[in-house]
Amino acid sequence: MIPDLNPRPIAWITPIISILALSATCKPKTSPVEVPINIEERFAEAMSLYESGQYAKAAQIFQSVAQSQRDGLHAYTDDAEYYLGMCFLMTRQFTEAKGAFEWVIKHASSGDFAPLAYIGLARAYLKEAPPVYRDQSKTTEEAISILETFLSKYPDHEKAPEAKALLSEARDRMATKAIMAIRVYENLMKYEAELHYADLCIQEFPESPLVWQAKLFKARALYFLYRDDEALSVLGEIESSDANGEIKSEAVILRNQILARKQ
Repeated sequence: MIPDLNPRPIAWITPIISILALSATCKPKTSPVEVPINIEERFAEAMSLYESGQYAKAAQIFQSVAQSQRDGLHAYTDDAEYYLGMCFLMTRQFTEAKGAFEWVIKHASSGDFAPLAYIGLARAYLKEAPPVYRDQSKTTEEAISILETFLSKYPDHEKAPEAKALLSEARDRMATKAIMAIRVYENLMKYEAELHYADLCIQEFPESPLVWQAKLFKARALYFLYRDDEALSVLGEIESSDANGEIKSEAVILRNQILARKQ
């Protein structure tokens, strides 16, 4: 008898083969090994880009460094977040800049970058401020509040002179807006309103160079209201002050008009 050269598989072998094939296809895939980010090196790379003025590229790396450590604060977290804010500030992305600076102030308030974040935040508000004749309540006034907070919290900080200069700039901006409003009242011959807002400007911005312009408007309002002696008193302050030559010249002209009327 000739042996069967192609015997059928033994019945019990078939299910075993099927199981082995199935198990081969069901093996879990090996996950690729994640290479940990070297935070220090990445931060140094970002700083190099930042210092060379490549703010957009630097921002991408600062953001990756900051976000990789936000769940648990790392030594470079507030550094990266602050410089991310500075990158956004330099590229005029003011909303994003404010978000980064506010994060540092809120989450790293005891760190070295918190004081710097206050100044960065104030700068962002000042840079996005609209023309001076428009509403400043959401920009310049916010900057003033932030800078006053900084000077209250960190009066001896090395950045205090910078904060004071920015605060002076912001207040001068608000004083300019006030002067524009006072001029409108004078043009409308609303002299009581002119006098009222001139007094407010003098009270709110006593250290601004524009205070002498406000005082000149006050003297003019008093002149138009026939309150000559009061006007002469204000003009005397202007003439003995460090006001600029143009304002002093106008004060002299107004004084002569008052004296001529009194004769």
